[in-house]
Amino acid sequence: MTKNICGLLFAFLVTACGSVGTNTAPCSTASDCVAKGDQCGIPACVEGVCLFAPDASCCGNGILDDGETCDDGNDEGGDDCPSDCGFAPCGNGNLDEGEECDAGLENADTPNAPCRLDCRLPSCGDGIIDTESGEECDDKNTFQSDSCLNTCVKARCGDGFIHQSVEECDLGFENSDQANASCRTDCTEARCGDGITDDEVGETCDDGNNDNTDDCVEGCLVAVCGDSYVHQANEECDDGNDDNTDGCVQECKNAVCGDSFVHAGVEECDLGINNSDVSNSNCRTNCILPFCGDGIVDDLPPLSEACDDGNAENNDACVTDCVVATCGDGFIRTVGDPEDIEECDEGTLNSDEPDAPCRLSCIIPHCGDGIPDPGLNEQCDDGGAGAGEYDACSNDQCAWSTFKVPMSLSPEARHVAAAI
Repeated sequence: MTKNICGLLFAFLVTACGSVGTNTAPCSTASDCVAKGDQCGIPACVEGVCLFAPDASCCGNGILDDGETCDDGNDEGGDDCPSDCGFAPCGNGNLDEGEECDAGLENADTPNAPCRLDCRLPSCGDGIIDTESGEECDDKNTFQSDSCLNTCVKARCGDGFIHQSVEECDLGFENSDQANASCRTDCTEARCGDGITDDEVGETCDDGNNDNTDDCVEGCLVAVCGDSYVHQANEECDDGNDDNTDGCVQECKNAVCGDSFVHAGVEECDLGINNSDVSNSNCRTNCILPFCGDGIVDDLPPLSEACDDGNAENNDACVTDCVVATCGDGFIRTVGDPEDIEECDEGTLNSDEPDAPCRLSCIIPHCGDGIPDPGLNEQCDDGGAGAGEYDACSNDQCAWSTFKVPMSLSPEARHVAAAI
């Protein structure tokens, strides 16, 4: 009769968990238990019942007991069943069936041990680094994308395996720093900026930097005018367009007056070398259109200027619309030769009629101008020239005199006489 005793509380039976022989004889201690018949093994008294845990003494009884791999009913070795029925444990120093090695006390799970504790030969993948057998690492897995390959050598660029999170690519011996190779010798993917010109992917240059002011710009293209990058060596500007009315014109030059392009919002005209400050030119050297007030007399249409003094003053010899100042133009001339100076100028209101605001000669009406102005309380005004032998009009008061002054007197004498 057999009974499973796994989990019973006596420690010496732990290695014998499985079938054990039983003896129904009552017992108090193991010493009360005596093997009978085919019973064998280590006796124990459990809950008043004798139990026998198989041990080496059971080998040869012809019964496959727990712990035995075979039992041919004899204790002879050399046949299909060893003399210990397979009880011999790993570590006894003998190479038993199922073992790869057994160095006895030298078995160890440490680097370079001759045999492992489970009587297996040390090998790549057992998690122990055996440097004497050439192992650099041993991570106990077969992954080729980590830091240790399944050959127990450390992952390195050029081994043909892509080290995850470290390498971008790895083609082994095909890694190359030659043009058009897909993986470089540092296990980075070929790219614009690696210093190698890969023309098969459209690169025309590759200077290995991100400076867009040199000969090779973004996208690994040779710098040209119009690529939107200012080439420091020969460009002043580069706005990436062919519009010659903005701040950057053809050949990547800054827009300037005289370049023959009209800079929108800045210049009015630009005829290049034909810009001129001489009369009747179509564009000035400062790229503005000729106009009245630019100081240059343009006597041909459409301006047809008679003068141009370059200012907006209307009290000098040249007035609005670049016309020569004249008495009657409505502007009082205060600058110039004494004979050209005006006291007044009311334009079309100038008149030699009484009480006019200004005379036709552009002088202010006054006593003695020969025109009686009632508004100035003048009774008469003969301009200092009386009629006949005697002058009846007082020259300084323009009032009728109570007596006639002889005209033969000098003007000063007549003036004094008229005042008497």
